[in-house]
Amino acid sequence: MLYFSETDWTLPDMAEVNEAFDREYDQEAYEEKIGKLIRNLLASARDNSQEELTSWDEAVQILDREDHYLLVMVSAAKGSGRTSVRPRGDILKLWATGFAIVCIMMFLIIFLSSR
Repeated sequence: MLYFSETDWTLPDMAEVNEAFDREYDQEAYEEKIGKLIRNLLASARDNSQEELTSWDEAVQILDREDHYLLVMVSAAKGSGRTSVRPRGDILKLWATGFAIVCIMMFLIIFLSSR
């Protein structure tokens, strides 16, 4: 089912696989299991290396160019916990940079207006 796509390339017999899946499996339970695998994979990657997170992000960006069922589960996993591929502390760096820019601009305005 991870190969399923309504609009892009998929396995030749995917229509039959999809019908069998709908008959024989609980889609909600399946998506929860895959979501749990995704969350665990990302937690492990965050703990191990930035390189793993970068690889994950690149793979998801490539998949995102097309329509795949797997992306539904990746999105759902992101909604149910922290699965962002951003490094820890990244948002703090963003805020600090923004604050520094504002301070520099205020300094320049005050400095230039006093001349």
